[in-house]
Amino acid sequence: MGGFLRLCGGLISNTPVADRPLVATSTTQASWKLPDGARVYNSAAIWVPATTYLALTFDSERYDNGGLHSVGTNPSRLTAQRNGIYAISGHIRWGGNSSYQFLLLIRLNGTTYIAGLLHTPSGTAPLAYPVATIYNLAAGDYVELVAYNSSGSALNIVVAGNYSPEFAIQWLGPAA
Repeated sequence: MGGFLRLCGGLISNTPVADRPLVATSTTQASWKLPDGARVYNSAAIWVPATTYLALTFDSERYDNGGLHSVGTNPSRLTAQRNGIYAISGHIRWGGNSSYQFLLLIRLNGTTYIAGLLHTPSGTAPLAYPVATIYNLAAGDYVELVAYNSSGSALNIVVAGNYSPEFAIQWLGPAA
């Protein structure tokens, strides 16, 4: 598929407006809006205590269409504002080099893990991890990016430009 459809004077065009997908909220282009989505990051390193599942917090937003994140209240959460199918992704880069196990998880509503990555590295290169899923969320559901390390001490998740730590959610459409 080459782009998204938009209404142009009664005709349908697959040319995106300003290179962004649009969601129709009525039949007039003036009432169309960007779909719900957010990409957030933390501007400083995050220390993850040993053998602790830590929901990462995010103090900055690359974008937030629809109020899915708050830097002041529950900054670890991305919250669905409407029912539907969402793409959810996150990535981090560990600062420590180790042979311990590392987990990166997406947690739903504080209790249920819906995606995860377990890795035991064996080298001295920086340890970068992505995790992603597509999931059906109800309005009010929230997701968090959770990190864990099995080492005997706290390890740092480092800041690396537009790379880490990052967390994103994007509404794809209504549930089937």
